[in-house]
Amino acid sequence: MVAYQLFETIEFSAKLDLLSRKLGEPRAVTGEQLTRWNAQKAPDYQPMTRHTVGEREQEIRAEMVQKLRRGCEHALLFGASGVCSARVDADSFLVTPEGMDNALLEERDLVLIHGGAAEAGKQPAAESALHAAIYKQHASIHAVFSAAPANVAAFASAKERFETSTVPESYYMLRSVPTRPMEDFLGDPGANAALFSEKTPVVLFENCRIVTTGASLFTALDRLEVAEATATSILVARDAGKVIFLSEGEIQALKTTFHLE
Repeated sequence: MVAYQLFETIEFSAKLDLLSRKLGEPRAVTGEQLTRWNAQKAPDYQPMTRHTVGEREQEIRAEMVQKLRRGCEHALLFGASGVCSARVDADSFLVTPEGMDNALLEERDLVLIHGGAAEAGKQPAAESALHAAIYKQHASIHAVFSAAPANVAAFASAKERFETSTVPESYYMLRSVPTRPMEDFLGDPGANAALFSEKTPVVLFENCRIVTTGASLFTALDRLEVAEATATSILVARDAGKVIFLSEGEIQALKTTFHLE
């Protein structure tokens, strides 16, 4: 399994290099950034020794597995790259485990986090601290994906802004997506969580992740799919000529019509 994940990573890296060069010279990850990335780990949760899975939690586990498989089928996630989580209640959420293949996860593999405790015998994803901070700060958010699909990752690796105003549907789902340095992603989870709001449901972090949020797993995954489709359309359109984005007037009309302000 590890050998296959390495093969997937090599293929992804080659594709990312080719795609990002369509936007200019790729921004390389520094040695210090790589060291900090590899040093990421989940908070030191206390082991939750006794836990009974309720009906709602069981439903969420089943939906998460379904969404993870869809994400892998559409190349939004691959191997152990990418993290999904979903709120269970005000104090609990489920998150994918560290190091396991997202396409092969079963319901029992998902890790319940309750306050400062995690299911005993399971290792939550290293990015679970960010997901926990988002749920703590935003009661309306019930699902989070942090991933790096290839075409979006090309914009994360290039020095060109990721514009979402290609078509009305893209802007409606994604709004204007801010880009933050990789150092921010590796920094304070609370500060990163504060970047999100109803007006900013998606944030792109240089050289590492796009983070999408939503009131449901469906919406959070839909935003990830739309982000990748939007990035793909821009890269394809550039091969044909000049990319035409929505005008400021058209964007303002969208905001007014759909109450996006």
